[in-house]
Amino acid sequence: MVNNLKTIAKRAGFTGKALADERGVTPETVSRHMTGRVRLSLEDAGDYAAILGCTPEEILFDPRTVPVFGICDGNHTVTPISAADGALSVTFNLTMTPDVAAIIKRNGASAWNNGTIYFIPLSPVKEKRVDPRTTNRLSVYRKDDDSIHFGLIYPEPAGLFTISDPWSAGAVEQNLTLKWATPVLLQTYQNELLGVEEIDG
Repeated sequence: MVNNLKTIAKRAGFTGKALADERGVTPETVSRHMTGRVRLSLEDAGDYAAILGCTPEEILFDPRTVPVFGICDGNHTVTPISAADGALSVTFNLTMTPDVAAIIKRNGASAWNNGTIYFIPLSPVKEKRVDPRTTNRLSVYRKDDDSIHFGLIYPEPAGLFTISDPWSAGAVEQNLTLKWATPVLLQTYQNELLGVEEIDG
């Protein structure tokens, strides 16, 4: 049975031999576990997890794949990814509802937050509605001109909205009509430490 032991050991900086030494088994045993030639028991997974600083579930089960909705630039403007652009997804070992998608920030290799991944629910996007959970929360929204941005959303009378840019002091737009808005559920910065990976195709 295939598992994630080899990937997690590599991420934690362990060679097969070092992992074998730490667990008190032969390198051949670790190799067989890593390749799936010998099935891991729950006890094996628990022992490896304790050494590698993860959970047994991360070793035993495939990470969740989440499609990428778009790419965000340094101005927090989102460019959606279409099927013609090619598929891009991220994987991670967190449990979320099936309707979640990701937005990846690309604002220059030297930027401290380049590669940040924002996770959003897609149902408000598909249903073209403003989710009430966006009120005073970091959210992604589409304006009437079809541009997509991040912001804090505040409802106004008559179905209009005020948007505050959390990254620019005093940047506020009022009396906006929104096509949809969805809350940011989670954002990750140091993806390699969390086991979050981007996958092309």
